Formats: sequence, C-alpha cells, structure tokens
Amino acid sequence: MYTDKLQANELNSLMDQEQVALILGVSTKTLESWRWKKIGPRFIKVGRLARYRLADLVAYIEGLLEQEVTKQE
Repeated sequence: MYTDKLQANELNSLMDQEQVALILGVSTKTLESWRWKKIGPRFIKVGRLARYRLADLVAYIEGLLEQEVTKQE
C-alpha cells in the first residue's frame, strides 16, 4: 500500500483545494460541489477554508480503485 511508504508528517500535511483539484484532475468548483453533497475526499475546515489531508486523499483514491475492482468481478 502506498501509505506504508509515507511518513506520518507527510500524511497529515494539509493541501488546499487547488492542489487537490490538480491531483484528481477536476475543477475547484467540482470539489466545492462535492463538499456540499458530502461526497468526495474528506476535508477539514480551517476557518472558512477547506483543507485536505494527504492521508484522506490517498484513502479516497484507494476507495475508488476498490470500487472499480468490485465492478469488474
């Protein structure tokens, strides 16, 4: 698993929505929509700002991969 190779401080580092949007290949508006719909990667509110932990983003992506494998079986 990819998370085994990352150090704890890296997994807990916070990213803004622009960084996450770039990684996922979606727009920041899509991330905003997902937050309203309570879907997508987990996020943390820092004041009015949404921030994403790398660990949560990795878990979200791995969850998507598991869904694809289940669909193919």
